[in-house]
Amino acid sequence: MAFKMAVADYFYDLAKLPIRLDNLELRNKCVNGINDLNTQFASCHHAWLMSEGIMENYVELP
Repeated sequence: MAFKMAVADYFYDLAKLPIRLDNLELRNKCVNGINDLNTQFASCHHAWLMSEGIMENYVELP
């Protein structure tokens, strides 16, 4: 569940940014949003690593 929430938070921050960040003025204006996006990406990566192998202990149901 933590991975799903991290991806949802990442997408939310991504959706707040403009579609194109192709000029320096726009990137400077959105620097806080870009930093938030980097933080959310790190959260996604951490949640993914924490969930690795979690299902290996469960028996497969017929």
